[in-house]
Amino acid sequence: MRKQLLVSGQEIKRKATKPFLKHFGIVLKNDKEIYVLHNSRRGGGTIIQAYDEWLEGKELLQIKDTSLVGKSNQYILNQFNTCYSTYNLFTNNCEHFTDCMTGRTRRSEQLIKFSLLALTSIVIYKKLKKP
Repeated sequence: MRKQLLVSGQEIKRKATKPFLKHFGIVLKNDKEIYVLHNSRRGGGTIIQAYDEWLEGKELLQIKDTSLVGKSNQYILNQFNTCYSTYNLFTNNCEHFTDCMTGRTRRSEQLIKFSLLALTSIVIYKKLKKP
């Protein structure tokens, strides 16, 4: 996927540092640079980062238009300031942040799937452990 095709307001997803996880952000593009607005544990919260730095050599998996496409960069930055917060895995991770930016209900599909997997594993372990 070519970064030249990116437009401000799109949601992008890349592979994360941890296996099986994805990292989400919102594109902010001006005449010369492409930035990603995202929420990062390593960054301590919501940050604006150069696209290539955000990508970290990882594979870009998805580009998705959002309600922010077509809005001005100033509008997107105002929304960023509204959604600005410290990182919290359970209440304010990168998925929660992109939901806030686009006006969607905050939820983390990865967190839901991981929680269900953990709960299922515990139940199976307890059933197998019984004599």
